[in-house]
Amino acid sequence: MIRLFFLKRRTPPSVLQLFTRQLALLLEAGLPLLRALEILARQEPHPFFRKTLLEVIKNIQSGSTLSESLELHPRLFSSLYLTMIRAGEMSAMLGTVLSRLVSFQEKMQKIKNKMSSILVYPTLVFMMTLLTVIFLVTFIIPKFELVFSEALEGGTLPPLTHCVLEVSRYGGSHCELIALLIGILFIAFRIAWILESPRRFLDRAFLYFPLLGELFKKHFIAQCFNTLGTLMLHRVPPLEALQITQTISDNRAIQGAMKMIHQSLQAGDSMIYPLQASNLFPPMVMSMVAVGEETGQLPEMLLQVATLYEQEVDHRTTQLMALIEPLLLLLLACLVGTVVIALFLPLMTMIGSMGG
Repeated sequence: MIRLFFLKRRTPPSVLQLFTRQLALLLEAGLPLLRALEILARQEPHPFFRKTLLEVIKNIQSGSTLSESLELHPRLFSSLYLTMIRAGEMSAMLGTVLSRLVSFQEKMQKIKNKMSSILVYPTLVFMMTLLTVIFLVTFIIPKFELVFSEALEGGTLPPLTHCVLEVSRYGGSHCELIALLIGILFIAFRIAWILESPRRFLDRAFLYFPLLGELFKKHFIAQCFNTLGTLMLHRVPPLEALQITQTISDNRAIQGAMKMIHQSLQAGDSMIYPLQASNLFPPMVMSMVAVGEETGQLPEMLLQVATLYEQEVDHRTTQLMALIEPLLLLLLACLVGTVVIALFLPLMTMIGSMGG
């Protein structure tokens, strides 16, 4: 049972995407739903997902629909996934809807991976740089300090060397205090991340962060509009579609904007007013939404905005990654180079005095 729990937690998104694509192909080829599910369950290599498929098959044999059977496994199948399945069942186009769903999933996963790489790669390089400098300052520099004090016999050190040695002394004598402060800051950040009001403030502030803020804002807008447009295009009621879209974004500020739109539509008003009130959406977005509402083509306009922003995010991400890599390497070279130069300056002074 414990093993199955951990398998459940580790079921990768690629397993669900592959299942959805294969099911769509089998249904479009004319196979009955139960027969298609039995084929996929038999060849499924992931133990927990195979067990889930067998339970779904058993429920369908008992008279439940596919969406009702999948609802019993909410940790595997999101509300968006279930809504799309229901839309496919109601329109008798389940295979076609599944094909569109897997294309949507793959596109969202691709963009999510690219956005994650912007944060993960710089963070790893920065941590490596920080650990390298800490190692030099903690273990290497103190040994050189003993050499310098014996060789110079009380002489003055170069200013850069003196500064680096002072930092090393302070870090060595206050390492417990520094570790405590870092721990307190980490705990405070985690608490702020869990509490609703501080998290909303941090998420909104992040959207105005230089370079990354605008990029992530467009990513979140594309994510929400793609979801909302896809659901509405498959005749999911707007209020239900907005209810699902609120849970898609990880950013609390964007979630709040989607909630305001939901409340506005619930009251019979337009989407434009909450978009303006949020101060998060560019004028171009509001203009296209207004045109979509006036012409009755709101889902198509939402998908156009999402496609436009996805292309821009993809292009800007590639540019930013190409810029970040040399900048981080330059930072690493500057920090380590400063320490190395500080250690060699006294040696050069000693060599010069010996030559004199």
